Amino acid sequence: MSATSNPSTPIKIASDETEHCLIPAKNLQSSISSHHEKSATLVMVPRGDKGLEWQSELQRARDDFDNDRITWTECSTVINCILAASDAEYERILDFEAREQAGQAKPRDFYVLVYGYTEEEAEEYIQAGAREMIAREANKSYARTRNLRGSRHGCDH
Repeated sequence: MSATSNPSTPIKIASDETEHCLIPAKNLQSSISSHHEKSATLVMVPRGDKGLEWQSELQRARDDFDNDRITWTECSTVINCILAASDAEYERILDFEAREQAGQAKPRDFYVLVYGYTEEEAEEYIQAGAREMIAREANKSYARTRNLRGSRHGCDH
């Protein structure tokens, strides 16, 4: 499915055990509502993360090749460029992990090294993630308490 699909429809990007959807911002609320029944989890993806972009490019190249819009050589070039970029990112991650194991890295260093954040942007991203996690846990706790309270009063939930 290409990124130019109906903008109100989430676009399935990856087919691993989790489902990743690219959702236009203007349609986020309706997408949250439509996925609520499936217990979907929205995950913060760091600015600078290329994974979804690479998946889209690979899918587009595959579609173009399947429909004879590009040659195998052109398709291979796209694949090789994405693999090279992915390998370079993986090397940066390995570098961070080695520094972390040596006790020479802070959590923000990951975002600086891998995604190109400034130290201030990395700190803000980490803080936003912490706030999101606290809010999610509070919502879960509230829902559990509400369900328990309802079951004690004979309500069906």
